[in-house]
Amino acid sequence: MKDDKKKTALIIIGIVVAVTVIIVGYKIYDRNKSYSAYKVEYTTKTDENVDSQYCKFGQGIIRYNSDGISYVSGGKEVWNHGFEVRNPVIDVCGDYVAIADEGANEINIYGVDGKTYDVSTSYPVRAVEVSKQGVVAGLLGDDKASYIEVIAKDGTQIAIGRTVLEGDGYPISISLSDDAQKVVASYIAVASGEAKTKVVFYNYSEVGKNETDRIVGGFNDFDGTLVPDVEFVNSNTVAAFGDNMITIYTIDETPSVVKKIKIKKEIKSVVYNGKYICLVEEDNDNIKTSLVVYDMKGDKILDKNISFTYTDIKMADESVLFYNDTECRMISVKGVEKFRYKFGSGISSLLPLDDMKLVLSGSGNIQQITLN
Repeated sequence: MKDDKKKTALIIIGIVVAVTVIIVGYKIYDRNKSYSAYKVEYTTKTDENVDSQYCKFGQGIIRYNSDGISYVSGGKEVWNHGFEVRNPVIDVCGDYVAIADEGANEINIYGVDGKTYDVSTSYPVRAVEVSKQGVVAGLLGDDKASYIEVIAKDGTQIAIGRTVLEGDGYPISISLSDDAQKVVASYIAVASGEAKTKVVFYNYSEVGKNETDRIVGGFNDFDGTLVPDVEFVNSNTVAAFGDNMITIYTIDETPSVVKKIKIKKEIKSVVYNGKYICLVEEDNDNIKTSLVVYDMKGDKILDKNISFTYTDIKMADESVLFYNDTECRMISVKGVEKFRYKFGSGISSLLPLDDMKLVLSGSGNIQQITLN
């Protein structure tokens, strides 16, 4: 009996190992496979006379313009809501999208299920962030001061902080963690005629309860580099993007530096997801352009020359998508060109849902396509 049980266990282990090898092998094969064609999964007609913008959301895309916002998934318009905005600022996280009219005092929050929440802000909105719970953080301000306000989707104010421009500096970027408990902000202050950046971390959980203004950490060691953008790239990782430097931080309760990456070339574009930070770098003479990829430890995993002239760039799961008004290239983080195509009609937007599925917008249509 013991021998039979041992044989059975060995057979089961062998099957598990074989299945694992097949799955890993297929993933490696798929990651290195190139595609030159696609099939259309669905086509949805749109109004060619309306200039819309698009972003990934849920299992589809958000389409928005000055007149309203809609969610399209699987070839169908799941919901739409009308409004009037002049300069929309928008953010997406999980099952929520938040949009505001820059300079207004209201943020509109929409769930993937179509439910809507309207919250009022204490001051005019400059930028907005949303969490997976529908909590929003607004970068607000008037002529005298700036504010960071955190508001629940039911309108309850969670926190508000004030900075006086002449003393504290001017906040130019904020980012809210997925769990809505942490905020990072980049400030620019002028001292002795020189502009300097500081990056400040706030914690709105029990951790920051006893800290002054909920501040749990701050950094100003940027060697004169301006840092116009800070982002939570995943739940506990922040990237501060400077002119010639990227600093990666980790923050569970308080922040610490993971790595400083000095960039010697000109940064043309930056895209990222929860696993990778991807840069397009150019030589000072603009002769050589490279796609450079870092992991979240700050280690460089790719440096590949590219020659494609693009107007926009997007990040998929394991690939970077470049496109202009007629053509696209998709390059994996391992440096494999996964997809190259010249479309017969103009491209207004091309969004990757993953490494195989894209949403193509242009010429009065929205199409979901799958590489094959």
